[in-house]
Amino acid sequence: MELRPFSKKGILSYKSGKEDDFIADLIVPLFEKISEVAGYYKNGPVKVEYLGKDRGRDIGIDVYWGYTDHFGREQHYGIQAKTKPIIKRSGPKVENSIKNIVNGCKEAFNKELTMSEIKSELEEAFVSELENPLTFLNKIRITGFYIITSQKTNQPAREYFLQQIQFFRNIQLFDCDDLYHLIKKLTKERYE
Repeated sequence: MELRPFSKKGILSYKSGKEDDFIADLIVPLFEKISEVAGYYKNGPVKVEYLGKDRGRDIGIDVYWGYTDHFGREQHYGIQAKTKPIIKRSGPKVENSIKNIVNGCKEAFNKELTMSEIKSELEEAFVSELENPLTFLNKIRITGFYIITSQKTNQPAREYFLQQIQFFRNIQLFDCDDLYHLIKKLTKERYE
């Protein structure tokens, strides 16, 4: 699917309960476009796959993005997509709390993902050619993580995030403002 221009209002329209649409309409096409602009397709296979459709078998990653960089090294990214504002609040049931999200990202870095886990998730998403999402054979580790929300991130959550990433610099946070500017740049459209 081609990345289309989005207004800020269009991004904000993906609210709670529309996470599947947010991922399919915006996240997957965005990372495919980034791969194209960066030239990763010239280096080998690129995969941007929605893994989180089956909530009962969640491996902590909504979208997997893998590619071979310009140095010939495989890069494996996990993407957490949220359709609620990201806030700073404690409690295990607060799924849009930056504390819970960052802790989940940290756990994902330490977990080895086996080929069978990724393959079963891809099968659930009805993806063909499941033998090898990139070129790895057995296990991979996540190289980096993106936390992306269609809504706003409040200031306390952003400050907490900045404190945490000094230890995990390969975690990025994007809210609706960041997405709007990135999509505008990639689509070269001016939507207000």
